[in-house]
Amino acid sequence: MRLVVGQTCKGVDFGKVTRGVALTGSPGKTSSRLVSATYADGMRVALYVRVSREEQASVNQLSQLQGFAAGLGQVVSTYDDCATGKNGDRPEFRRMLDDAGRRRFDLVVFWALDRLTREGPLKTLLYLEQLASSGVKFKSFTEPMLDTTTPVGELLIPILSWVAKQERQRISDRTKAGLETAKRKGKKLGRPVGTRLDVGRIASLRSQGLSIRAIAAQLGKSIVAVRFNGHF
Repeated sequence: MRLVVGQTCKGVDFGKVTRGVALTGSPGKTSSRLVSATYADGMRVALYVRVSREEQASVNQLSQLQGFAAGLGQVVSTYDDCATGKNGDRPEFRRMLDDAGRRRFDLVVFWALDRLTREGPLKTLLYLEQLASSGVKFKSFTEPMLDTTTPVGELLIPILSWVAKQERQRISDRTKAGLETAKRKGKKLGRPVGTRLDVGRIASLRSQGLSIRAIAAQLGKSIVAVRFNGHF
């Protein structure tokens, strides 16, 4: 295990680590305790932490997760975001999902579900479903029911898939009903003239590491227009 010292939203100093020690404690307070250096069944564990502002520190989340993960397996990756959870355009979050798709770890542990995302029920369910479909289990530190490492927890996967499907259908039905109402009122539907952007340009800027917000600012277009034309 690792002892992380002075970690803030700006990054972890992974050079300051100590094997066999982890920090534990409630938010705002931490204490040291020895943990086992042996790992269960060789499971590869990833930790995901997130805070919303730079003045906040993710060390409390991270230290608790490290102690919690000691008996679950070997921590092979840590993903630390300093960003709002209200959208999925977070570099470490996207990297975590990409690595999950490549099966670079077997289990992802997060402090609470709202640390993973705050994008609403459907997006949350889809992210969890994406992890499950990649063969990656997930476990919440503060929410024992969100744990697919147990036989009971595995029942969550088909339930999440079913709920996500129902939620998609409800959104589709509401959208269709809204369009029909708009047509009856004589409103013009479809994209406004001038909203089509250069998809190649968007892709090029995205490949340079620019966020959707930065691309929108550079092109002088709205974030919605960039998302729509870039298919994000």
